[in-house]
Amino acid sequence: MVRKDKATEERKGLYFDIICGIVNSILALIGIIFSTLIYGIRDVTNFYIGLTVCISYLGFSIFLIFIGIYTKQKERKHGIISKKKKKRELKPPIVS
Repeated sequence: MVRKDKATEERKGLYFDIICGIVNSILALIGIIFSTLIYGIRDVTNFYIGLTVCISYLGFSIFLIFIGIYTKQKERKHGIISKKKKKRELKPPIVS
């Protein structure tokens, strides 16, 4: 049981890191858009590089969250976490 608790704690830490990454990349996108609206685009290359990095980081973080949710559902359905009922032993009918 200790192993399952350790895995749960590691997964919670991973989810926290990913959510912080999503918030971080969204704030970076807002900052890029806000500074673009106020100051305009001075260097097109740097603007596109920054925008591409932020969008790809956001997409990667969301992808990792979906992978985590998928594996958690899979574990709940088929893995260690599910509480399966013991199958009853079937007895053959009595034939006279």
